[in-house]
Amino acid sequence: MDDAQRYIAKKWFELEVHKRNGQAFEDFFSLIMNKKYPNFRSIKPSGRIGDRKNDGFDPSSGTYYQVYAPEDSNAKVSDAVKKLKTDFKGLYDQWNDASPISTFSFVLNDKYKGVHPDLALEIEKLKKEYPNIHFKITIPSELQKMCFELDVDDIYSVLGHIPSPNTDLFNNVVMQDVVNYLLNAQVDNLNVSFPDNPDFDQKINFNSLSKHTETLLRSASFKEGDLKKYFKYEDPIIKEKLRSIFSSYYKEGRLQFPADQDSDKVFFYILDKACKVRTQSIQSAVLVLMAYYFSYCDIFEEPITPTQAELF
Repeated sequence: MDDAQRYIAKKWFELEVHKRNGQAFEDFFSLIMNKKYPNFRSIKPSGRIGDRKNDGFDPSSGTYYQVYAPEDSNAKVSDAVKKLKTDFKGLYDQWNDASPISTFSFVLNDKYKGVHPDLALEIEKLKKEYPNIHFKITIPSELQKMCFELDVDDIYSVLGHIPSPNTDLFNNVVMQDVVNYLLNAQVDNLNVSFPDNPDFDQKINFNSLSKHTETLLRSASFKEGDLKKYFKYEDPIIKEKLRSIFSSYYKEGRLQFPADQDSDKVFFYILDKACKVRTQSIQSAVLVLMAYYFSYCDIFEEPITPTQAELF
């Protein structure tokens, strides 16, 4: 995996963290742990007893994990503190005699925002109450480090195919599959005014996209001629519908990642939304569409040239 692919893979990982809550995040966590630690065991909830306050453990080291990824990103910190206390005490009562606890890790999907001091303080209280047990909070940045310590094949199995510039031939069958998927997507009806085609370089710089993202767009833009041939034989309304769909995805991405954050996250949000599965052929087709609509300012912002104020 070269530097560009590694950069893109990290953005892909950040997107997974951002969009996964509840069981989906726990599944993501378990997938990484199973790849990283051969002795890790996931616990499947069972009926009324649930998982007995254990989301996964390594019996060889006595390490236990409890995952917290609330659906509401603005959930009260008091809820997290309560879950930490309640789940650990439940875990201790039900598991410690059978398989002694040496380490307890509270896995928190903080969306890269950081750990609230009240939660860190509660960990310190538990350390004093149970001095023979090591307590810690595991956050996505640590999971990301674990993931990228894996073999490349395992990273792909966690994240799916990593987009990369390529010289694949334009595939009309795959493009048709992608277009059909997008046309069936549920998006808000938009009344959007589309600007004129700006300078490609100017737009890259104006939107603060990284060199790696620029390379993906430029590589895909070389297939614009093939895409235009494809559109030539399709109903003209399809091109306009796709235009609105990609514009809608861009607006969604901007709401998820405000303008003061990394624009690349918005780029990969759109790419992820437009791909029904993460395969090389589908990602390549979507990137061609993204490059096309990017060049016409249907996604990302139109560069605005300041006008000089009149002197008189």
